[in-house]
Amino acid sequence: MSNAMNISENTFLRGALVVVILAALTLALVLSREKSEIEKSLTEQLKKITITKDSLEIENRDLHDKNFECETTLGRYEITLDYLKEENPKAHKQFEEFLYSKTE
Repeated sequence: MSNAMNISENTFLRGALVVVILAALTLALVLSREKSEIEKSLTEQLKKITITKDSLEIENRDLHDKNFECETTLGRYEITLDYLKEENPKAHKQFEEFLYSKTE
C-alpha cells in the first residue's frame, strides 16, 4: 500500500507542478501582452507629444518672425516721427494728436 500511496502522491505532485507551471506561463503571457500594449500606447502618446512640440516650435518661430516685422515697422514710424519733429513740428504735433486721440 505504501508503494501505491507513493505513486498517487507522485502523480498528484506532478499534476500540481504541471498546473503551477501552466498558470505561471499563462500569467507571463498575459503580463507580456499587457506590457506590449502599454508600450504601444506610450509610444503613440509620445508621437503626439512630439508632433505637438514640433508644431508649437514652428508657431513660436512664426510669431517671432511676425513680431520682428512689427518691431521693424514700429521702429521706422518712430524714426520718421523723430524726423518729422525736427523738420516740421506742426505736422509732428498733428500726427501725435491724431495718433493718440483719433485711433483709440
